[in-house]
Amino acid sequence: MADYVFLRNIRLSAKIGLDCWHRDKAQPALISLSLPTDVDLAGQTDDVAMTVNYGTVYKAIDGSDLGTTSYATLDAFAEATARIALETGGGKTVRATVRLPKAIMQAAEGEQGGVSMDLEMTTGEEGVKSVQSKVLHVHNLRVACILGVNEHERKEKQVVVLNLDLYGWVLPEKTDYQKDFTPVIQLVEESSYLTLEALASAVAKCLILHLHFSTVRVSIEKPNAYGGADCPGVVITRSHT
Repeated sequence: MADYVFLRNIRLSAKIGLDCWHRDKAQPALISLSLPTDVDLAGQTDDVAMTVNYGTVYKAIDGSDLGTTSYATLDAFAEATARIALETGGGKTVRATVRLPKAIMQAAEGEQGGVSMDLEMTTGEEGVKSVQSKVLHVHNLRVACILGVNEHERKEKQVVVLNLDLYGWVLPEKTDYQKDFTPVIQLVEESSYLTLEALASAVAKCLILHLHFSTVRVSIEKPNAYGGADCPGVVITRSHT
């Protein structure tokens, strides 16, 4: 089904794991929802009753206890959000994205940074809801390091920007993304590679061997490399073997 109704960036403050200072305090959360539905009948009749009413879903999320309940993990919060959307939207599937824009200090690029989780939940027989997929993302992680083959690049650190797509992880007792991704940050800070390819490979290895993700997609950019281009970069995908 190609049609869907969506809500983008519902803003809440919620206790989700630990914040970037390792405190059990509320932090900003952005919720986006996509609800597949056939809108053909609503398009013909101009009747909101013939589609998923996004107003009803928004009011249910905004008026829920998501902002007052403490969640140990982003996984638990995303699942609770998706469940509310399914129960009020009336559909069979929801795709929810929850972003914590200030979960990692080095990735706090306004609402475009931080950590997010994409989760798909479906309603099966007898109304049983189950998670079909989850992906964790780290957005715009900015770290300075020595990187490049040119003489000036060997003398001064430059900022690189990492974006990570992460699959298959062991659920922690409580999420602390600042702590969890410190090994990656330190690896990049202390590195001195000639190529983006070598740095990306080292980051992927760290994510798989030390952070125990099953599959990772690593994107790294050098935003200050050329005055006439936004950036060069490299993207690699690696899996545990």
